[in-house]
Amino acid sequence: EHGKQRMDSQWVGITVFYTGWSEQEETMRTRYIDTPAGLVKMDLKPEEERDVREVFSGWSSHSDVFAMVLKKNKKELDPKYFNNRERKQFDQADLAEWRQWVLNQVVKRVEPHEEANVSSKSIIAAPMRFVRVNKGLLEELIAKSRLVIPGHLDPQIGQYRTDSPTTSHVAVMACAVVSVCLKWDIFVFDVSTAFLSGMEMSREVFARAPREGLPAVEGWRRVPPLALLRLLKGAYGLTEAPRLWYLRARAILIGIGFLELGIVKATFVYRIAGELVAMLVLHVDDGMLFGDKNDTKFKSIKRRIDESFTIKFWKALDEKTPIDYLGLKWQLDHQGHLIIHMSEYIEKLTKVDIPSGSDDQELNEAQATSLKSALQRVRWTTSQVVPELAYSTSALAQGSVKKVLRLRAVNELIDQVQALNRDGKARLTIRPLDIKSIAVLTIMDASFAKEEGCKSQMGYFNLVVDKAIAEKPVVTNIVEYSSTTISRVVRSTMASESASLSQAVDRQLYLRLMLESLIYGEPDVTSTADWRMNLKIPGIIVTDAKSLFDHLNKTGSIPTERQTLIDLLVARDLQENNAIMFKWLPNSHMLADVLTKATRPNAIYIKFRDSGMFSLVPTTEQTEDEEKRLQLRQGQRQRAKARKKAAK
Repeated sequence: EHGKQRMDSQWVGITVFYTGWSEQEETMRTRYIDTPAGLVKMDLKPEEERDVREVFSGWSSHSDVFAMVLKKNKKELDPKYFNNRERKQFDQADLAEWRQWVLNQVVKRVEPHEEANVSSKSIIAAPMRFVRVNKGLLEELIAKSRLVIPGHLDPQIGQYRTDSPTTSHVAVMACAVVSVCLKWDIFVFDVSTAFLSGMEMSREVFARAPREGLPAVEGWRRVPPLALLRLLKGAYGLTEAPRLWYLRARAILIGIGFLELGIVKATFVYRIAGELVAMLVLHVDDGMLFGDKNDTKFKSIKRRIDESFTIKFWKALDEKTPIDYLGLKWQLDHQGHLIIHMSEYIEKLTKVDIPSGSDDQELNEAQATSLKSALQRVRWTTSQVVPELAYSTSALAQGSVKKVLRLRAVNELIDQVQALNRDGKARLTIRPLDIKSIAVLTIMDASFAKEEGCKSQMGYFNLVVDKAIAEKPVVTNIVEYSSTTISRVVRSTMASESASLSQAVDRQLYLRLMLESLIYGEPDVTSTADWRMNLKIPGIIVTDAKSLFDHLNKTGSIPTERQTLIDLLVARDLQENNAIMFKWLPNSHMLADVLTKATRPNAIYIKFRDSGMFSLVPTTEQTEDEEKRLQLRQGQRQRAKARKKAAK
């Protein structure tokens, strides 16, 4: 009867018919079903619920234009279901969004008689459209509209640059350490309509207005449906929009007086007569500014930033309310320490459903997807603020076998993360140090052929510490840490340790170079002199592998593996030129064990985690214990030699 009618979108619904339905009364339960129109409340009987779940588990929906990821998981709303009040509010939201396009001169009207001169190869195939979401909570409606272009259909895609540098996590942490040491203030800011205010495009590209047209605003008459518009700047959806915004933001900041670091993009410093006055990091349109709020020079810099950008908000870090930045919560305590945590995110972690059956039962597709999703969520926390569980998540992610046992392991991991969070242990704390007396301490470790598929693991901590750490316990600050499998083939314990050493050397040199660039100014790394030998901030690398340490300090046998030999020669050269100091510590005094093997944190690690205190001086008991171990090893070697001699 309706076969000739066309729907305005792809099929997105399902109807379930039942035959032989039992008339006996069954318990009805209220369920909320996620549909393209939003959440729909339904009362379902158990059999109906099972059918709906089965359909949804194998149902993947596709947008008729393109897919978008919306902030805070806000669902796009279908205007067909708006009532009069909702339609009126979203009409106003549409108008406000379009007005920003006009104010920022994002597009230029193409008159009807000019369309014939525009090549089809310059026109994006699908029209613009409004993405409408509710930014309110529960029953509150806060209408938000965003006018978006289907940039993936751009006929010129691939013919222009789209790379858009953002600051790195290490750069943000390094700036935070320097700021705390200088007792500076920290501000978070968000730039409004960033993409719309980017640099102008150097190419000609056109798009059509939405099917409903665009309303009249100041200086613009109404735009008819599907009218042709020329794009002048990076609008939402265009693949080069982030780059155009970065270029403009960079140009503005340099114009204010900032200097972008060459070793890490989107990270800026402001100096006056060589004195560091401010630091700024930019991640797309979210920024963090560091400086002394009572310094008149810093006040002037902050005011010029405010005048040059459309700032949505400024938030100063304090003791009262944690502030979001890059998925983390940032807050000061009463001692001026910077606390970085993910408490709310961790508490919202949900466990996966465990099916009935044995632990060796294979997972179906839906269960395997749940496993992967849960593991990614918990790994985000352990890679940021819970170092002692970083190895557990890394090891679990490596497994290729998808069985019920792995679901249980993920749930146990979530329990551990949440327990640490409730005890206030799932966090990093940055404490003040004397900026003139800092050093970088890298603690590295490796395990050989103990992972699935006989793979090996390596891990490291990169800490900013006081130079006196070689003599007494001092305050330490974690800047970064890592636990990962060794990608190259290693055939011995020495090879795995040298692979970890190579990574530790690289990461330490980079952090020292970054800290020097922030505090003293960026050195010339392109000159003939080896910059690694002239860094102003000293570095120490610690290992518990005695054989590795001996190879670095004594001339002896040469490793047979070529890459291992190269790693050791590079490290030895750095040590002989006093570019890096290498230290050995007994295993009982090692912090990085938690990054390479399944082990409970020792007392040294717990003190380090809770107080930030650590020393390179082992305790008397540790020294005596290591002497006993050394005597045992020497005795074993002597007995082995005696047996060989007797055999001859």
